[in-house]
Amino acid sequence: MILKDQVVLVTGGARGIGKAVAEKFADKGANLVIADISLESAQETAKAISGKGVRTLPLKLDVSNAGQVGSAFELIMNEFGRLDVAVN
Repeated sequence: MILKDQVVLVTGGARGIGKAVAEKFADKGANLVIADISLESAQETAKAISGKGVRTLPLKLDVSNAGQVGSAFELIMNEFGRLDVAVN
């Protein structure tokens, strides 16, 4: 797997193009942070993607809110210890 154990953040990752991008990264072995304005949608997508054998972290995130971005980064660091790729 090309991206095995890399940590990828996909904003808008619960639906549409973002979800498709997240799925492709998971197919390559990357662990995913699924960030979306809807936590419920992010959780559903993360659950489906985790079936591919990668770790997932669903987050409620509005990228226009600096406080939420900072909190999200803290959660990512606590969960994975790093962030390798961000797709916005």
